[in-house]
Amino acid sequence: MMKLKCAFFVILLCYGSVFAGEVRQIELNDGSVIFGEIVSFNEGVYTVNSGSFGTLEIEDTKIRAIISNEVTSNETITEQLPDFSNSVLGTELQSLQSKIMNDKNIMGTIMSLQNDPDFQAILQDTDTIGAVMSGDFKTLLNNPKFKKLLDHQAVKDIAKEVEEKEEIETE
Repeated sequence: MMKLKCAFFVILLCYGSVFAGEVRQIELNDGSVIFGEIVSFNEGVYTVNSGSFGTLEIEDTKIRAIISNEVTSNETITEQLPDFSNSVLGTELQSLQSKIMNDKNIMGTIMSLQNDPDFQAILQDTDTIGAVMSGDFKTLLNNPKFKKLLDHQAVKDIAKEVEEKEEIETE
């Protein structure tokens, strides 16, 4: 079930293009600050388009924080996601959102998926996106593209990390 929820949430994040097109403030460990659009994340390296410096590649270990210039990242994402607050699922998704959004490694994995062909196929499929946006898990579980996504190694890794976080919290 965790894998299903994680895949669902990953699609929401990718579909919302959370990071694309928005200039972010990137604070580095040495105290310097770069303003730019995060274009991708691959193998621990962010690619950033900066008006001042051009295209930069920055290792995630050198980044202290990534901040939206308009609102915090969680506020931006919350505004883009469907409102499931009136359902039992809503509470679970809010908890999942918090765990995922506050983990730099998981967010890096999600960002790297934006260029994955399997994810692109799902993001282009209006039926799948409609089922995600309406929270229709039954339709998603019968969708071959979504089923394939559930077996994607990155989704499995995300689900495992979230489950480990939950185990730590309950100890």
